[in-house]
Amino acid sequence: MGIFHMVLFVFLTIFACFFIYRIFRGANKVVYRDKKGTYAPILENHQWKIRGKPDLILKNNWYVTVGEKKSGISAKNSPRFHDQMQLTAGFVLAEQYGTVRGGYLYYRNKSFYIKNTTRQRQKLADILEYMETSEKGGPVPVNPSKVKCRSCIYRKKQCTFSK
Repeated sequence: MGIFHMVLFVFLTIFACFFIYRIFRGANKVVYRDKKGTYAPILENHQWKIRGKPDLILKNNWYVTVGEKKSGISAKNSPRFHDQMQLTAGFVLAEQYGTVRGGYLYYRNKSFYIKNTTRQRQKLADILEYMETSEKGGPVPVNPSKVKCRSCIYRKKQCTFSK
């Protein structure tokens, strides 16, 4: 009987430690997921004037984490700039669920953690400002190149760089 009680005590102690750890650590819960074939509402932020659907938003007791899954591979040791900006836009959209510390970009071969910094948000704000200026027909700074100009929708319409 003594061995049974000892094993039971050890089991209950491990079980209790596990649940106490989960309570204080804060287990992540999925609060938003955009999977193919399922309906997920479009998130909006009127202050930033953006709408979108992040792939995944997780929340624990203290903060929110955003995840974006990419179908391609990352050839470098850093994520692509446009993917970072998409994730940063996801940070802005996920703020309605709580404080966002950062998020993950998942490529097929690597994953990267990106912090939600003021610098990232300022880059996003600059890009959104450029987009708004472009829609109104104003001048926008560009870095023309053959690769970028070849697929640009403005190449034949109004661009002076490709002529």
